[in-house]
Amino acid sequence: MKIAILTYHRATNYGAVLQAYALQRKIYQYMEQGDECRIINYKCAPVEAMRKSIHLNKKFVKDIIRFPFVFLDDTKCVKRFDQFLTKNMIIDDDCDELYRLNDRYDIFITGSDQVWNYDVCKDDETYFLDFVTDNNKKRSYAASLGAQRLFERDKDRILHNLKDFPELSVREKTGIDDLKKFINDIRIDIDPTLLIEQDGWNKLVETNNKDGDYILIYCVAPPNGLLEIGKKLQEITGYKVIYLTNQLSKKLKYRSFSYVSGIGPQDFLYYVKNAKFVLTTSFHGTVFSLIFHKLFYAELDSLNGHNDRIDNLLKRAKAEIFADPTCLFDEYKTNMVDWKKIDVEIQRMRSESERYLKGVVSGDE
Repeated sequence: MKIAILTYHRATNYGAVLQAYALQRKIYQYMEQGDECRIINYKCAPVEAMRKSIHLNKKFVKDIIRFPFVFLDDTKCVKRFDQFLTKNMIIDDDCDELYRLNDRYDIFITGSDQVWNYDVCKDDETYFLDFVTDNNKKRSYAASLGAQRLFERDKDRILHNLKDFPELSVREKTGIDDLKKFINDIRIDIDPTLLIEQDGWNKLVETNNKDGDYILIYCVAPPNGLLEIGKKLQEITGYKVIYLTNQLSKKLKYRSFSYVSGIGPQDFLYYVKNAKFVLTTSFHGTVFSLIFHKLFYAELDSLNGHNDRIDNLLKRAKAEIFADPTCLFDEYKTNMVDWKKIDVEIQRMRSESERYLKGVVSGDE
């Protein structure tokens, strides 16, 4: 059996790279000796643009003048991501002409991450496996359409591109009712990062905590009131705040925060694992807070609007308490966190998704 994965593995985004790593690692657990699972080293133009250090626009020039180390941090970040890929993942670089891969692989899996969100891939429809000539070879795993409003905007286009899949595995309920009109076999599976338990992720994390007690802030969507919550929590606890961000203008307002940038995926895992509290607008910031049993607050309504993906995950994991920032300040609510119950829910979802992946590998799904 030879399986190819197509996903956002080249993005300089912690969640994107770690979910690709997790999916490939999990598939290999189910394979027999001699089987192969490779990640197609496809270079999507919009994703590649995010990796470039220099963007010739007014904002970038201003940032360089005010924070001259930005260029070095950005370059260092890309280098560390590339090192992680080289060391930890098996990549198929021979993909200049994707249609030639049809004879090389038995199954093509697209996902996870927001591979069907046009705001990310723009007009690139490769992640719908449009180059695969045999529809029976098409699979998805926990593929995400992004927010419901984005699906509604691009619904006709998305449905057209997915109608030839024999079955679909998606990550959220976004668009699922419309998809069922065309495809009967649709399932919801957990993000690949949740397929690996805490012990598995610990193997990638440096064990020595060099930073003492701290509050971690990590945002992908621009935060709404989250930074003020971080400032208040800092005042109450006396812990320092470590803010993983490239939003350099924040440094002028929140001078009491410590700012970290230019780090790789394993560094990200280190900062989440060792934090006393985590504040985030990120889906994968939420995922790893759950995995490492962190007290955290996931801001569902950032300046980009409501995050359906985080909302859906917290509800499925019975962890809605972390959508309320008072759980960080109220000792009663903190003591209400039942990690055993949350772990049971995640394990239940994990087991269902593992059965599906085993079926894909064996051909018995």
